[in-house]
Amino acid sequence: MGINYYLITDICNCCKRYRKIHIGLSSEGWRFKFRGYDKGYDDPSISTFTRWKEIILNRKSFIFDENCKIIPRKRFLKYIESKQNLKKYEHKIVTIEGYDFRFNEFS
Repeated sequence: MGINYYLITDICNCCKRYRKIHIGLSSEGWRFKFRGYDKGYDDPSISTFTRWKEIILNRKSFIFDENCKIIPRKRFLKYIESKQNLKKYEHKIVTIEGYDFRFNEFS
């Protein structure tokens, strides 16, 4: 069983509305599986680890997991990088820059 991670960004100071973006899934013994986004989603695209890293580090945002635990951004990125030598996903996965991506919804 895995844990999904999300980015909360674009938080409105007035009404507290926000944007929630699924970053991906971490499962025991496997590499991190990113949720990729083609054009749209208010960003040109999120289709590489480099792009995810830019978004995570450069926006007023925070990361949390599906259990509502907040994870510091730099620690989260180190965690993802630490999983790169584990088993690679095969089903409906595209490998970009050495990282695993899926371009549709998953959990």
